[in-house]
Amino acid sequence: MFKNYLKTALRFLKKNKLFTFINLLGLSIALAISFVIVLYVVNELSYNSCYKNKKSIYNVITYHTDSKDKWENTPFVLASTLKEDFPEITAATNLRSERQIFAKVGEERIRLRAKCTNDDFFKIFDIPFKYGSADHELLTNPDAIVLSESLAQKIYGDENPVGKDFMTSMYNTDKVFTVTGVYKDLPKNSSIQAECLVNERWAINELNYTFHTGNSRTNWYRDFWTTWILVDSKSKKDAIVSQLPTFEEKHLDNRMALTRDFQLHSFNDFYLHSSDIANIAQGGRTGNAKNVRLFSIIAILVVLVAIVNYIILSTAVSTLRAKEIGIRKTNGASNSLLQKQFFGESLMIAILSVPFALFLAWLAIPAAGKLFDTRLELMSSNVIIYILIYLGIALLVGIASGLYSAGHLSRIKVIEVFKKQQTSNHNTISLRSALVAFQLVIFCTFVTSAMVVRSQYRYSLNRDMGFDAQNVLLVDIPSRNQYVPLLDKIRNCPYVIHAGATTDAIPTGNFTTQMANCENNPNELLKMEYFGVDYQFLEAMGITPIEGRLFSEDYSNDDNCVVINETAVKQLGIVDPIGKIIRSRGKTIIGVVKDFNLHSIQNTIPPLNIELTKKYMSQIAISYQPGTRVQVIQQVESIFKELYEDRTPSYYEVADIYAHMYAAERNLSNIISLAALFTAIISALGLLGLTLFDARSRTKEIGIKKAMGSSSLDIIFALGKKNTILVLVANVISIPISYIVINRWLENYAYKTPIYSWIFIITGIVTLIITTLTISWQSWKAANKNPVEALRYE
Repeated sequence: MFKNYLKTALRFLKKNKLFTFINLLGLSIALAISFVIVLYVVNELSYNSCYKNKKSIYNVITYHTDSKDKWENTPFVLASTLKEDFPEITAATNLRSERQIFAKVGEERIRLRAKCTNDDFFKIFDIPFKYGSADHELLTNPDAIVLSESLAQKIYGDENPVGKDFMTSMYNTDKVFTVTGVYKDLPKNSSIQAECLVNERWAINELNYTFHTGNSRTNWYRDFWTTWILVDSKSKKDAIVSQLPTFEEKHLDNRMALTRDFQLHSFNDFYLHSSDIANIAQGGRTGNAKNVRLFSIIAILVVLVAIVNYIILSTAVSTLRAKEIGIRKTNGASNSLLQKQFFGESLMIAILSVPFALFLAWLAIPAAGKLFDTRLELMSSNVIIYILIYLGIALLVGIASGLYSAGHLSRIKVIEVFKKQQTSNHNTISLRSALVAFQLVIFCTFVTSAMVVRSQYRYSLNRDMGFDAQNVLLVDIPSRNQYVPLLDKIRNCPYVIHAGATTDAIPTGNFTTQMANCENNPNELLKMEYFGVDYQFLEAMGITPIEGRLFSEDYSNDDNCVVINETAVKQLGIVDPIGKIIRSRGKTIIGVVKDFNLHSIQNTIPPLNIELTKKYMSQIAISYQPGTRVQVIQQVESIFKELYEDRTPSYYEVADIYAHMYAAERNLSNIISLAALFTAIISALGLLGLTLFDARSRTKEIGIKKAMGSSSLDIIFALGKKNTILVLVANVISIPISYIVINRWLENYAYKTPIYSWIFIITGIVTLIITTLTISWQSWKAANKNPVEALRYE
């Protein structure tokens, strides 16, 4: 029986090549898109699954009660103190990235992704070792270093490097470490990534040097670390949380205890659910749960379009199968057997499309990786999950596609077939029209959303940010605390107008907040953002004062002064701000600048407190004479060669920061545009097939109309009128849906593009053009057919 039905199914698919081709192509495209998105989603959801203790690991964060900010940064002393005070904590470690360690291989210097930590790191994050063991005290010795397998392979080849010297350069000074272990490379879906691990003392020394102190190990104010703990169980975690207020009162002074709380953030939530925590990425790579949801919805909608396509074509082709069904029923075939037959055909097409879909997905992965802003690759740990999900989607598509079709085809009545009365009934036509409209609604929503996202992206790039970035070059500082000689030499270059250093180039994604007393109500505190600059940075960025002046080396007391923005003046309630003192900082206001966007336009312009500093400088802004960019770059490269020997400068423009900052919007626009394109292709294929079958079923009607004098144009209009109405209906339905969706998305932006009415008009025109082009060829062929061919047997 099965063999017979299989033969019948194959014979039908072979006979109806257009039906088979359209469904295979539509399902292959839809499955390929879903497969690529599933690859992205599975990889994102599987982050940190490599750690057995994942559910028992917590990241300690600092909650500032006055500013309502959560920060990943914690003091060094916190980890050891927590471990001493809470027996429920089995291991606690600090982690801090160190970018000033270079491996020396002959004359070559290789910058390493290093992290400073202690031996508890290996108890919390159960990393397998190739050489050495986590049970041995690998980092107790300050001169110890633990290497990743790939780094050890690069330096030592296939030798066991344990006990060997590892030559490095730290802060422009040669340093020899001793290799104590080699760990297996951390999986790509691990938030924690490092090429080597060194003792925490090296970061302590750097902080002591920077702050001219010796207490960075015990100071509760030096929040420059990420703290990780391993807890026995969830119940013990709850016990720790309940005792944290007492812990804070015990160890923090009164003022600090009132303004901060320590909270536990589960490692389970670290990758996808940390967007509300400032600077969270310093502790490891993080993702975006919203993107996972959004791309999953896109995949579902595209697959739905393909399923709908199958149902539309199956119902349309039913008139061509009426005789086959009638004969089968006459010979005793039951409805259930026929349903199995048609259900099997649907599953067969879905399964046949899988190899084509996998091939298309494989071709698309490199480009998709750029759009998703990640490296899309098959991870060995997820292979079984990929296979199960891919097969599950294919079977689900086959089942969903065949569910209605099997029921519809099996209900065809034998008597009507042999009386030649079998036609598409009103309910079937109505359903088919509704499904076509459903496809078009999804397409219209994609097109409208893509245009709005693209409009917001352009708005973000072109909006006046409040400063002049023309003819400005930004250069990374190789050593944050030794930048003055570099800055002095750049300032003395011809063609350079201004050059100044800053803690962060603007616009920036980082922020530091401070609380200030309001002028008209000293008991009311205002959250202000801190921005650190050196002399000439504001001038280099084209930021000019609207009151007072900027920082100048002509004034010896500017270290005790601040420049604020217009928003700060308004929210602090200060009248005549020049010369006034910001009480919480004890610094005098010397200037007020026009509001400018320190961050992305997702954020409103905050009250801003700009101060002079020489600590933690990361970039130098250089404003130069127009047309001299090449000469300035040559001069900077010459200075780097003089000061840093083999290091080359990393330089870019503010436009590069914009491009990076708004890359997510650009990529999202491209992803939705591609989804719209593929939805259009799938829908067009369905409409093409539907028009063909419609023309075939109406051959006699067309012949009679032609014989009665109707022109080809009349017939083309008659065949296309219904689809034109469906396009109009779909556009009307999609307008409120699109508006709600994109308006919800635009809520993420403080400054956003309007939703113009012409966007919806263009969507309607595009949909109408695609639909018209799709059906016009088959309609024209049907309309120009000789009526004799249609009526010769009547």
